[in-house]
Amino acid sequence: MKRTILMAAALLMMAAPMANAQIDTSLGFADIQDVNVEKARAGLKKQDAAVADAKKAAKAATWVKRGQAYYNAANDPTAGVFAGLNETVLLNTVGSKVAEAGEDVVVNGAKLRKYTCENFDAYCQGGQIVFVVATTVIDPNALEIAYESYDKAYTLSPKVEKKVNEGMTNIMNKHIFNAQGYYGIGKLTEAASEFYKAYRASCHAAVNHPDTVDVYNAAVMATVGGDFQNGLTYVDEAIKLNYMEGGETYYYKSVCLYNLDRKEEAKEVLKEGITMYPTNNNIIETLLQYYNEDENSNPRDIIPMVRRAIAKDPSNANLHLGMGRIHAKLGELDNAVASMQTAVQLNPADFYANFYLGDTYLEQATILEAELNRLPFPTTADAKAAYDQALKNVNEKFAASVVPFETAYGLNPKEIATVERLKNVTFRLRETSPEMKAKYEKYNDLYNSMR
Repeated sequence: MKRTILMAAALLMMAAPMANAQIDTSLGFADIQDVNVEKARAGLKKQDAAVADAKKAAKAATWVKRGQAYYNAANDPTAGVFAGLNETVLLNTVGSKVAEAGEDVVVNGAKLRKYTCENFDAYCQGGQIVFVVATTVIDPNALEIAYESYDKAYTLSPKVEKKVNEGMTNIMNKHIFNAQGYYGIGKLTEAASEFYKAYRASCHAAVNHPDTVDVYNAAVMATVGGDFQNGLTYVDEAIKLNYMEGGETYYYKSVCLYNLDRKEEAKEVLKEGITMYPTNNNIIETLLQYYNEDENSNPRDIIPMVRRAIAKDPSNANLHLGMGRIHAKLGELDNAVASMQTAVQLNPADFYANFYLGDTYLEQATILEAELNRLPFPTTADAKAAYDQALKNVNEKFAASVVPFETAYGLNPKEIATVERLKNVTFRLRETSPEMKAKYEKYNDLYNSMR
């Protein structure tokens, strides 16, 4: 059960946008074309025969030519189509090659328009292609062989470095293209493999520009897809390259370790991560989960870790906010408020510090309100006075949330969660003053316009 919960948290991360891999449409993307599979395969056999000839195989140019041929074999079925291509342009270009007029489909919860073309399926949304999946395959290992061929050419002669660079860059972009397609249809482990191969191509000596986004995407895809061993390999590579994504790499590494039954290591990774990324919710929540699972551990042991980090860097607003979030998760709301107030004082322009401070006031108010509702109906003057004071305390705590929420709204006016909270709080307080009534009308109108 615990593992299911942990992976559910990882799956939620996929609701956030995946790091965008850019496809260079200038690299080999010609007009959408017919593909003669048998002719293409015959051409590949000729290239294989050439490298089997000892004399020809000694020349770098032979291997470059083979690399290009195999890259073309991988690319030709989807040449000319790419994410962002206008849907109308697609239909006008492929014309009779579209086997179906298109159908509405739901893929991973998204409503898309799918076009089944001669060599590929194109998935569109908002009038543009969002991803493509090849259905015609000339050689399933074409990109792998292309990589090996260009690599061999590079080892034979540094004079072909420019051509190898171009070839490896093409290979990298095609792997990214394939990964986006696999990700789109929910084949996450396949997407992970493609992203990692794109990263590998970017690391080749002729390119020498490691694409950290690709290796991070590979780690995420593998982890969420349940391939924890490869996920661990990929995430370690991302960490080695110092690609942290706000601490998410530590989180995904912990998920992999946990699911490989290396639970103590998973906990240690998060303990390291929380000192550097104390506001990362996944790290906080997962670390608390680990501690709650272990009857011999106390979740409050996390607090000294962050406290030591604060002692070293007391003006770090993120550390104080992280401490506040931990206190809040543990139900220590007064301590949470104190830490978050410090974070706001240190960095008044921090949206999250203001938002979470408002949210914590809201949680305190909700608890006080529940206590108020449990009071018996007041039948004496003293009981009524006590009830009125309790109601005043509730309203004051609700009112305390307005200022940080309004500050957060000013810092990020597009965040509907802030507007919704302001609408709800000011609705409750609208009869307390004309000012609060005006605020309710403002945020209610604003919320309705944003829905």
